[in-house]
Amino acid sequence: MGGIRQRGNSFEINYRDGNHDRHFETIDTDDREFAKAELKKREGDIAHGRPVTAQANTVKFQELASDVMLDYEANNYRSLVSIECRYRLHILPAFGHRKAATITTAQIRTYIAQRRAEGASTGTINRELETIRHAFLFAIEGERLYRRPHIPRLEEKNARKGFFERAEFDAIRRHLPEAIGDAAAVGYITGWRISEITALEISNLDMDAAELRLEPHTTKNGKGRVFPMSDELVALFRKRLARRVKLQKILRKRKQPMVSWLFWYENSKKEIRRLERFDKAWATAAEKAGLPVILMPRKNAKGEMLLFTRGPKKGKPKTRRRSVRMFHDFRRTACRNLIRLGVPETQAMQMIGWEDAAMLKRYHIVAKADLDVARELMNRGLVAESVAKRRFRGSKSAGS
Repeated sequence: MGGIRQRGNSFEINYRDGNHDRHFETIDTDDREFAKAELKKREGDIAHGRPVTAQANTVKFQELASDVMLDYEANNYRSLVSIECRYRLHILPAFGHRKAATITTAQIRTYIAQRRAEGASTGTINRELETIRHAFLFAIEGERLYRRPHIPRLEEKNARKGFFERAEFDAIRRHLPEAIGDAAAVGYITGWRISEITALEISNLDMDAAELRLEPHTTKNGKGRVFPMSDELVALFRKRLARRVKLQKILRKRKQPMVSWLFWYENSKKEIRRLERFDKAWATAAEKAGLPVILMPRKNAKGEMLLFTRGPKKGKPKTRRRSVRMFHDFRRTACRNLIRLGVPETQAMQMIGWEDAAMLKRYHIVAKADLDVARELMNRGLVAESVAKRRFRGSKSAGS
């Protein structure tokens, strides 16, 4: 049996676990009935064979967040910076001081309402909820907690639907610098992410086997990938290798070290830098190609809108142009094109880097052969319906 006693403005409960070891736990409340309810919860968990300790019921959420970030740092995950920002700016101010075991679904729903009031998008809130869920699951795995609250997920209705037709891609490529245009061509064919393409080096090329390779732990899901190069890709990379030969001569004259990247640019200081993000150049090229471009407000890390501090625009929000047709649309485009060419869905997903068929369903990517079959069936149905109508009219006129 457990016990309860008042200690100042709080209550202390004690109970024996499955090994008959007694635990003492302070409940931060001046309500005896609430403390009794907590004691009954512990006793109920013990009766059902669930492990219960006082430590698990006193650990604070900020400790769980610290464990997650240490794990990200130890594994050198690239998303460490983004998850640290989510915890520091939004999640810890709301839950950091709370005991993790006392966080309820109702409190999480309150957090969702608060973030909505602050103007956060549904996608942003969902990423934060996933971060909270990760902390609880990591704690349960490490036996720091034995249960977690239900963490809802909001329905996102902003799944991107864009596809690039070849003519649209050729139009935008004509207005891009050569290196960016070549990287975009690789994206259009392979569907790989910008970060995966711009990080390509000579070691990723196997020209003899006509294969483009990504090593394990260099991709988002940590798995290696192989993409068979078409004649267009082979010609493109031969051109990039020829550019490297010319670059090597230039760097030798400048007494600068040679670089191993396949996509690079020269800055104003005549330094060779690896190509990374090129949002501004992309938006400019899209606008010149006649593709839709929108103005987006610029915000800082806290999500606050940036304003001009001087000049005639003082006090007005800073904006940036963004193309409605994004580089990331190449992922859906490449998968659709591969399936239309007859590549099996599972193989197309592996080549592009999708782990399951959910992505195909999410973006409604359907093989052209399936559409052709559906079209043929519909046409047959129309023909049969037309024949039936003629027969009906013929029998009606004969009867009359």
